[in-house]
Amino acid sequence: LDNYDCDLNDFFTENITDDTLTIIDEFANIAMELNDVIGGLRNRTNGGDVDTNEDDIDDDDAVSIINEFLGGLSKSFNSDDGLPERIWYKNMLWDPAPEEGPTNVFPYIWYALESQCNQETLQTAFSLTQGMFNNAINSMQEVLGNITQS
Repeated sequence: LDNYDCDLNDFFTENITDDTLTIIDEFANIAMELNDVIGGLRNRTNGGDVDTNEDDIDDDDAVSIINEFLGGLSKSFNSDDGLPERIWYKNMLWDPAPEEGPTNVFPYIWYALESQCNQETLQTAFSLTQGMFNNAINSMQEVLGNITQS
């Protein structure tokens, strides 16, 4: 943030970057949990030991649920409004480099830091990014709940 003449402490009493990092950590933790479940399912189905226990969801159904979820996960990070000044670009997780700059992770946040550095734009950028991660976390928790019924 020092590279940008923009100090978030001028605008926010809470540490908005720490809040964002906490949400990203939560996302990573639930993603690792889901990855473990998918790995176990893969091992059972590849080994021919398909689980049909009446207390659990059938492995074939679990595979269908996971495939449907994974097919739509990247859309969790799209914004219908697109990036400011690049409204055709909808992905808020990363963007390809515009002519004058590097590829950015969290492009709306970088736009807000580089171009605007005003409270409203920064709040919108961080809120949108955090909300997308929260939606993805909720979706992963729902999937885990659906495939790990006991």
